[in-house]
Amino acid sequence: MSGSGDPLSSRSIAALLARTLGQEKSEEVVGTALRRLGLRPGPLTPLEGRAVLDNLGAEPGIVGVTARFARSRSGIESDPPPASMVSSALRPAAAPPTNAPPPPATRLVNDIVSLFAATMGHEKGEETVLAAVKRLGLPRDRLDKPQCTQLFEDLGRQPGLVGVTARFARARLSLQVELQAVDGKR
Repeated sequence: MSGSGDPLSSRSIAALLARTLGQEKSEEVVGTALRRLGLRPGPLTPLEGRAVLDNLGAEPGIVGVTARFARSRSGIESDPPPASMVSSALRPAAAPPTNAPPPPATRLVNDIVSLFAATMGHEKGEETVLAAVKRLGLPRDRLDKPQCTQLFEDLGRQPGLVGVTARFARARLSLQVELQAVDGKR
């Protein structure tokens, strides 16, 4: 992809998925993701390419699993471009300014469960995450960054679907944090 010198485009994203989903289905799901993100078919920036794969990665079933696998193997640069190059379609709406200090960087455990639910189902995702939280002696409501790291490292060592899902969930959470940081620097 962009790491191999090929231009990044909606077609190249579809090609990453085609081996598993077939060309027609791949083009269909990529087109749907582009529309959801407000992007046009054609050339994409690395940030837009990652956003398309992450959007598809949130889908349940084979589409989501295939997109998450493709995202991990895509070679799309992992460093975000400068904020001036980020497409306005990918920027979340700005929050109204407040005088309150920013909240500490924490994550709700329920948000982490939702990252697992896309692949494993809500019940199994919740059971898996809460069991690890209990095993590690972590709080059940909010986790700070070191606690999130500890949780994802533990779950990422698990065999099978749990370990794979944990590694994908950790990557998705990292991208969310990167996008929030880019938006916060505007």
